[in-house]
Amino acid sequence: MAPLVATAPAAQTENLPPQRVVSSDPADFTPHVMDGRVNAIAQSGDVTLVGGAFTEVREHGQRRILPRSNLFAFDARTGEIIDSFTPSVGGTVSALQATPDGTGIYVAGDFAAVDGEAAPGLALLDIADGGLRTSFRPPRIDGAVEDIRLVGERLYVAGRFGSLGQDSRTAIAALGAVSGALDRSFDLKVEGAHGRSPWVRKIDVSPDASRLVMIGDFNTVAGRARRQVAVIDLEGPHAAPAPWRTNFFAGACSIKYNTYVRDVDIAPNGRYFVVTTTGGYRGSDSPCDVATRWELTVQGSDLDPTWRDYTGGDTLLAVEVTPAAVYIGGHFEYLNNPFTGRDDAGRGAVPRSGIAALDPVNGLPLSWNPGRTRGVGVFDLLATSSGLWTGSDTRRLGGEYHARLGFFPFDGGTTVDPVVTGSLPGDVYVAGRPPVTLYRVNAGGGRRAAPDGLSWQRDSNRFPSARHNRATRVEAVDPVRRVDASVPVGTPAQLFRTARRDPARRPPMRWDFPVPAGSRVAIRLYFAEGAHGPGDRVFNVAIEGRTRLNRVDIARQVGRRTGTVRSVNVTSDGNIDIDFLRVRGQPMVSAIEVIGMPAGGERHQLLRRPFDGSAAASSEPVDLGVRWGVVRGGFMLGGTLFTGTTAGALTARSFDGRSIGEPRSLDLHGLTSFAAEVRRMTGLFYSDGRLYYTLAGEDSLFYRYFTPESEVVGAQRFVAAGNSTDVAWGRTAGMFLSGNELYVASVLDGTLRRVAWRSGRAADPVVVVSGPAIDGVDWRARALVLIPADRS
Repeated sequence: MAPLVATAPAAQTENLPPQRVVSSDPADFTPHVMDGRVNAIAQSGDVTLVGGAFTEVREHGQRRILPRSNLFAFDARTGEIIDSFTPSVGGTVSALQATPDGTGIYVAGDFAAVDGEAAPGLALLDIADGGLRTSFRPPRIDGAVEDIRLVGERLYVAGRFGSLGQDSRTAIAALGAVSGALDRSFDLKVEGAHGRSPWVRKIDVSPDASRLVMIGDFNTVAGRARRQVAVIDLEGPHAAPAPWRTNFFAGACSIKYNTYVRDVDIAPNGRYFVVTTTGGYRGSDSPCDVATRWELTVQGSDLDPTWRDYTGGDTLLAVEVTPAAVYIGGHFEYLNNPFTGRDDAGRGAVPRSGIAALDPVNGLPLSWNPGRTRGVGVFDLLATSSGLWTGSDTRRLGGEYHARLGFFPFDGGTTVDPVVTGSLPGDVYVAGRPPVTLYRVNAGGGRRAAPDGLSWQRDSNRFPSARHNRATRVEAVDPVRRVDASVPVGTPAQLFRTARRDPARRPPMRWDFPVPAGSRVAIRLYFAEGAHGPGDRVFNVAIEGRTRLNRVDIARQVGRRTGTVRSVNVTSDGNIDIDFLRVRGQPMVSAIEVIGMPAGGERHQLLRRPFDGSAAASSEPVDLGVRWGVVRGGFMLGGTLFTGTTAGALTARSFDGRSIGEPRSLDLHGLTSFAAEVRRMTGLFYSDGRLYYTLAGEDSLFYRYFTPESEVVGAQRFVAAGNSTDVAWGRTAGMFLSGNELYVASVLDGTLRRVAWRSGRAADPVVVVSGPAIDGVDWRARALVLIPADRS
């Protein structure tokens, strides 16, 4: 056992490596706590102190078990237990706080005495010998102290109590750090509770000492509504609730808990804090079993979390925020898991056993994944300049035996590189050509708006051509109950409610569509059968004089009251003619769509186009042996190109504009909804921890969280705030971000529009900067990818 060598404690959070995540291999030297649980860890110089509910400890590699009563100390460098520090704490230790000079340790919890001397709930001990400092004489606390924070000359105490000495103080108070005397200028009336009385479970104070965050079972603070979480303004003569309020924690969780909030920690930069909860699954927008980030510097009366990460029904307990990661502990099995309440893996769920590191930007799990035996959970996490301490109730950590206490050093950890995105001037790589809708005809009804811009036009004698058969009839179709998978997403349901029918004893129905000779087009014919059964209506469809659909029988082939589409690819001779030929009964069609298909070379080509934001230079083809026609959106981060594909995969590969690596598909963890969206993407870019994208047939800009370090995609989809109507997201044919400006190509006319991008919002005005009618440049693409000039 080691003798005590007391040194002044370092400012732990100030010395944390800014972009470093700790090693996933726990240090071998740490002592073992043989029973009970570890609730609190503190470090003072080279001494680590551990409190909880336990009776025995032993050093690593030693067999001798040492008695310790809920508190012990050891050398933080070697793990040797200090034999001069053996105080007997007569109850559970919940929190520890070292004095600034490195000689003392505040001990808080649910106890009445230390070494037989009265010290109800709070004591100050000498680290040198464990002796009780009698100069620190707090008023008698009539309950348990759950948490403490030392800030300058004040010691904030929180817990389950209603008075300190003769003074009424419910759940939170401030004491003189040296004398222990009650600070009467700090008097927050905490009221309202689901349990017998209000109580504060955890507190934290911002690095500049201007804000205190408290969590627990309460409804009001100083007469102001604050449900379970409150931010307190410490500046000025009297502490008071800050103009910061959320209704998020007003929602119900399990009736087993008076309060379901479990821990809170403020970031080292003081800008935000993270709260963890328990409570059971209550849906993907509930406050239960979730970690949430909250901005400390904002004001408002109905604030929402910046992000939330759900476990799928398992408890989150301890949290510790560092510059590079938000470390969390509990007894969860999964993260990014908002769609299941059975404690199993839902769509997108990422396995993490009892301990994890989250991306501070969006809350998604980082790749750090040591694992631990889950038990009840991790009750304390402490980040120091050397690494991360963990205290729990189980014995295995990182696949090794570490009973209830462990340490992950920064040595051997990983660096989270800053995310580098591009800005103009640079080379924009134009990947693949998308199809272009040439005609849309609602054969049996009126004009219908389409989310991607080109409306469905009313059929008439003049549209789509003068050769349209005037003798045909329009009739209603029995209500269509569903559409099959052949119908494009976003198709107006009203198209299938009417149809144009070819009456008997008349010339067959015919449409003509002028299309330049040699153009490849796809003809989509929309059908639904209402009144007739199988075999009653059978017909052929000839396109360009050749039968392309033989014996069409919608009732037999797809069933009644079901919308469906038949598609045929042809080459135009200058005019696309479509004839409906009778076999039995009268042919009938609901709508017709003509789509121009890019030429074979254009579909898969890659063009390099120098661009400075206002003028585009001549494009040149780049042959990298890649079939770019299967790409669905793309963006660059550093030297990595991310692209979606028609297979529903999100791929990553190296790319520098001249050479390209082999693609690898990212693990979507069963997120089939996102895979389906990838197939329909018309544009994609990355900004501040989010993937922003547009979808064919939907006039919104969507986003999901994305962490490049772990390549995890968020399970939930959101609609971006500030959707600009002038951008027309549903008409997108490629987009890219340059600094604070977003460039969006239009599928209708090939123009490129620029819009300001601020804090996740597109801000008007929208400016057309390039296009076929402006400078002769067509920007339509499957993906637009920017590589800045200094990288090309």
